[in-house]
Amino acid sequence: MRTHNKDSQSTTTPEIALSYLREGNARFVNNLKANRNLLEQVNETRAGQWPFATILSCIDSRTSAELVFDQGLGDIFSIRLAGNVLAEAVLGSMEFACKVAGSRLLVVLGHTSCGAIKGACDQIQLGNLSTLLNMIQPSVYYERTVTENRTSSNPEFVDRVARIQVLRTVEGVIERSMVLREMVEQGEIGLVGAMYDVATGTVDFIEESWMCGHVRHFYVDASIVGTSARKEEAMAARRAAPRPAVAEIAAAPLAQPEPQPQAQAPLQPQVPPQPRPRAATAG
Repeated sequence: MRTHNKDSQSTTTPEIALSYLREGNARFVNNLKANRNLLEQVNETRAGQWPFATILSCIDSRTSAELVFDQGLGDIFSIRLAGNVLAEAVLGSMEFACKVAGSRLLVVLGHTSCGAIKGACDQIQLGNLSTLLNMIQPSVYYERTVTENRTSSNPEFVDRVARIQVLRTVEGVIERSMVLREMVEQGEIGLVGAMYDVATGTVDFIEESWMCGHVRHFYVDASIVGTSARKEEAMAARRAAPRPAVAEIAAAPLAQPEPQPQAQAPLQPQVPPQPRPRAATAG
């Protein structure tokens, strides 16, 4: 199998890019590999790279994107950060991968039994790790279906929080990067979240998170998070509302301040006259 080149990248749509990953994971699960000559791929990519997808995944040693999607050299950009959290450097890397290098698909890949998620569930405090776990904490709070044993000892709770973290990160991409949001809206790239099962090797793409040609928001708990749709409608209504012209504003009389009552000086207490001392007389 040859590595992707400039021509193949230019004809790859977001949907085709997603199908490449689905097919690659199917090979991985069935213990199959595409026939690749890695040395040839080294030679083919020495002058440049044209990856078809960009994947943000966890640093977990079991979740290498190149392996679970059976991809070779030059096929995908791989960004790895514990808990697949979103940071400015991550967004910058995504913008480079898509806007500059031509990647057609963005994937946020979480996984089951995630150590970073477990740390957030248990509210671990440890040096700089605390900063990272604090970024995951909202996902713990938004998970409201599990009411008992909301700790790392509950695998169901941990995996539910991990899925929420994926959705929050997907939503964060379009909320925090206008470059990527515009590319998604224009159908230039696709954006999707996914969960990798460390027990089976399968990747479950979260269908409701798929964005291409449109953007969407996820309401994990509308009573807590609020509905972004209502916020957007309110903002759209404000933008559409008629505004007075500059000339009308300039011609409008200035409001005169209402006269304020003058403060009266505080009354001074009356000091009664003191009797004058009598002159001393000689005895």
